[in-house]
Amino acid sequence: MIEVTFRIESLDYTDKLDSQLPLVLEALSQSGNINPVLKLACNTPEASSRIVKGILRTMSQDQKQRLATKIVNANREKLMRKLNEYAAGKGIDVHICDCAATFRTTILDMQTLMNQGVSTLVLKTDKTSTTLNLTLLCQDQKPGTRVTLRHLGSSAHLTVGFRSRRDLIVGR
Repeated sequence: MIEVTFRIESLDYTDKLDSQLPLVLEALSQSGNINPVLKLACNTPEASSRIVKGILRTMSQDQKQRLATKIVNANREKLMRKLNEYAAGKGIDVHICDCAATFRTTILDMQTLMNQGVSTLVLKTDKTSTTLNLTLLCQDQKPGTRVTLRHLGSSAHLTVGFRSRRDLIVGR
């Protein structure tokens, strides 16, 4: 097996939002970033689009990245199918069998969440769910230390700095 990683440096979170609106609304609802009354106000596609775009403008970059990770993981089957079709169309004989979005952040971002009252972070895909205790994650770490959580299939991989930290995954 060969693993290929794509990095997205820049993502316009409002571009072509209408095609992903149900997923965005669902992800925002699950994350607590949208008021249930506001969700009910989204009764037309135009109103929904305006409201969600307004919410996206107020979200931090970290929150937007988590939302994008959820959307990519929710569309993983479609992404794999499209990549396989594209490769076949170019005469490349490959079968893409799995894909995942990787959540990257820093200890400083996690400390900011803790200061806002968040104690755990849960990342979900269709095959697995990973819970991180933010106190344990941030303990004895420098603010600029990078944190990477990657779901591939039903397994989760956590790296803090350049060190694997599977021990920090709650209930592993």
